[in-house]
Amino acid sequence: MQKVGIAWTTPVCLYNLQTAHKLRLFKQAMDKHQSQMRYCMAGQGIDRHLLGLKVLSLENNLPLHELFTDPAFQKR
Repeated sequence: MQKVGIAWTTPVCLYNLQTAHKLRLFKQAMDKHQSQMRYCMAGQGIDRHLLGLKVLSLENNLPLHELFTDPAFQKR
């Protein structure tokens, strides 16, 4: 997703590119975003949310939820 997003945002700031080219890049970024949304809606993106919760806890010096230390959760 990042590569497609960067490919879209960078040219937007450049006025010398044609609108059609910017529109094509925007469509590619939107297609990727929609693909990721469908992936997450199918239950395949929960790891991102859990990572976000873990990072927020660590950054704010909060205790980690027991889920993150449970052996069943540990990545092997």
